[in-house]
Amino acid sequence: MTPELEQAVAGLYEAFSVYRMPEEVEMSPYRTPESEIGAMKTKPLRDLSAHDLTPFAFHALTTVGNSELLKYALPRLLELVAADELAVNPEIVVGKLAYGQWRAWPATEQGAIRRYLMAWWRASLGQGVQEMGFGIDTVLTAIAQVEPDLTLYLEAWELSVVSASTDQLASFVVDLWRGERGAFQPNPFLSKDSSEWRQIERWLVRPEVLRCLEDGQLLALKRGLDAESYDLYDTAIETVRVLLPQVST
Repeated sequence: MTPELEQAVAGLYEAFSVYRMPEEVEMSPYRTPESEIGAMKTKPLRDLSAHDLTPFAFHALTTVGNSELLKYALPRLLELVAADELAVNPEIVVGKLAYGQWRAWPATEQGAIRRYLMAWWRASLGQGVQEMGFGIDTVLTAIAQVEPDLTLYLEAWELSVVSASTDQLASFVVDLWRGERGAFQPNPFLSKDSSEWRQIERWLVRPEVLRCLEDGQLLALKRGLDAESYDLYDTAIETVRVLLPQVST
């Protein structure tokens, strides 16, 4: 983790420290208490492993527990998400916040969550494409589950001076482009009709993004870009170039 992300995770633990593991937890009769929350009842929160929390990460709020239980486990859940240790899609875990109506939670809790999301985003932009267990589209889509306005995140991407961030951008364009359909296609966790996806799509097809890709390719060449990565940049640049005239008209 980056120092910023470590600090943000520590902030989550502090903001949600008032919550305790309840003695009784309501759950669907189709869930098994021992597998869902057994470890949560016997171990300190920070000691819970990804294996311990995987069932709860899937079923929190929908069939296991309430918002109070989610808040208790949230710091560790999000810490494991950032470490890419949970065997659960980040979109599902972060999406629990929306299900729990987090925007109505106390301001200190909302602030801690937003600081975490931005720190996780910046840390992800700084990772090499091959280093990530999941793509940058997964991180952005997870954030889009809970942030209706992605402006700050997209600006952070555009203004990033880390070379890996433009590598991520090229990969993002290529991964989402469907040439046979002549359009970008969102991550399956994000509706094509959602305002968040429309914002991402509009942001992608802009001269500023094209310049980021072109500058990124030049920088990548200086650091010894391999043929596969060069082709990735070429495809991304050509895609945005083709789409720009369509937007302007």
